[in-house]
Amino acid sequence: MADGTGGAGAYDFPIDLQNLNSVPAQLARHIPAHGRILDVGCASGNLSGFLIRERGCSVVGVERDPAAASAAAAKGLDTRVLDLDTSSLAQALQGERFDRIILADVLEHLLHPADVLRAAVGLLGPRGQVLVSIPNISHVDVILALLHDKWEYRESGLLDRTHLRFFTEAGFRELAASAGLRVRSLHRLTLPPLHTELWAGAARPPHDGRVHSVIDVASRLNPNFEVYQFVFMLEPPRHRWPSVGWRLRRALRSSSPTSQ
Repeated sequence: MADGTGGAGAYDFPIDLQNLNSVPAQLARHIPAHGRILDVGCASGNLSGFLIRERGCSVVGVERDPAAASAAAAKGLDTRVLDLDTSSLAQALQGERFDRIILADVLEHLLHPADVLRAAVGLLGPRGQVLVSIPNISHVDVILALLHDKWEYRESGLLDRTHLRFFTEAGFRELAASAGLRVRSLHRLTLPPLHTELWAGAARPPHDGRVHSVIDVASRLNPNFEVYQFVFMLEPPRHRWPSVGWRLRRALRSSSPTSQ
């Protein structure tokens, strides 16, 4: 998936919905047929193109890169070229409402991710939900890299050179709560230790006792030590109207003459 700030090519992966340990497959599970969808950071529209063809969805795509936006439009998306760091998502889509809003590998690239999440809340229709994928900075490969005095940015992945924010599960939950969203569900995509792009090729550390000791400690302290990405389903808290109605009826009964 693409970020909303450019560099779409690095995240323009093919869609394999049979691979349940992938972001597109997990996102697709939560997209209703014939839904109205907003895909923020849509890249060339691979996932949304599938939703249009196979689910009959209506999709608006937001993308910074004009070339990627043009490719997405060719797949049937109603594309809007927008830089989320300098333009308002709420203003650009004012008056529109969506059943699902997708922010796949987007928020970590933004200067003000909470503002974009808050804007997304205002664009939700009744029972609407926000779907977010986010990389996990507490993967044990990052810890191993730091212990080897390494923090090397890459073209994509956990240390993508365009990342401006880094999140753990707890940190992202706090961000979502600050935007007025609660976590409805969470899926964890995993990669084993020493299998991420951080240790590809010759840079991979030797399989000695010290490395295995670090992995063992991480597994004991951090339940997300193998998590590469989180896929969150978020929604605004629902009003508890039945509870309010029950309290109102009780108050009316207690104030009526027959209750005296």
